Formats: sequence, structure tokens, C-alpha cells
Amino acid sequence: MKAKSSIPTKGAICTPTPSHFQLTISALAARKHVFCEKPISINAKEAQIMAVAARKSGKKLMIAHAQRLYIPHMKAKDLLERNEIGKLLTFRTFLGIGDKED
Repeated sequence: MKAKSSIPTKGAICTPTPSHFQLTISALAARKHVFCEKPISINAKEAQIMAVAARKSGKKLMIAHAQRLYIPHMKAKDLLERNEIGKLLTFRTFLGIGDKED
């Protein structure tokens, strides 16, 4: 029976945004898949470098934009696109899991 490796094959970057770039580049250089919290980085140049590093390494880089398909956000986008609610000043939702009885 083959022994299971204790070396991780992926990494999660759940740190303050300014550290995302260096940690992601380091993980990709170490041949790890990376799951990085949003935002991807502090600027577009770093984000582009991170994307290129992922392509070159052959590893996956996933950014946690989990609420993009959240129903209240999709509804707000629809209302805005149809100009039904006027100029947007702020938008706030709460993402929660209800009881089975809800």
C-alpha cells in the first residue's frame, strides 16, 4: 500500500489584501493550487501577474467571489439595468442560511 503524502497540494489565502499577491505567487511557484479571498489584489497589475503565474504553473487560481450569483445581488443588478430604482448610492445585503422551517 502506498503511503499518503502529507504535503498539501493546494493553499487558501485568507489574509489581508496587501498580502494576497506575494502569498499567491509563492504558492503557485511551489506548484500549489490557490484559493484566494477577494479582492484578488490591491491593483490590476498584481492581479494580471497572478493570473499569468497561474497559467504558467499549470495550477488553478480561484478568487472567492461567492456572492456574485447570490439572488439579492442578481435582483439588484436587474433592477439597476432596467433603471427601475434610480441612482445607486449604496447596496447592502446579508448572506445567511435560514432554518429548514423558513
